[in-house]
Amino acid sequence: MKKIIYLITLVTFLAPAIADDKANTGNKEAIEKFKYLGCMSCHSVKSAGIGIDASSKEESGSITPPDLSTVGKTRNSEWISNFLKKKEQIEGRSHPKIFKGDKAEREMISNWLASLKG
Repeated sequence: MKKIIYLITLVTFLAPAIADDKANTGNKEAIEKFKYLGCMSCHSVKSAGIGIDASSKEESGSITPPDLSTVGKTRNSEWISNFLKKKEQIEGRSHPKIFKGDKAEREMISNWLASLKG
């Protein structure tokens, strides 16, 4: 009986830590894709330690894209994915660049961004 109680206690305390680790691993993969696909040439995610690439900032012109650290407060992953596919607009504007990744990468990044609520 003591072994069962011990196992239940162990699982109760370890399960959230394992779930958090899996979530963080997913975030790490999404962050790496975000960087690899060049999203940081225009966008920052300060909450994840991502700043706009200084060399690209000069090329981007007068429009300063927002920091995406809290985008999940106002947008869900489906909307973000559609915005990247140019099927949604903000103030009459579509996303200015063609998303370079595949569907799985777009979904991974969209899910990660939607989780950012500040």
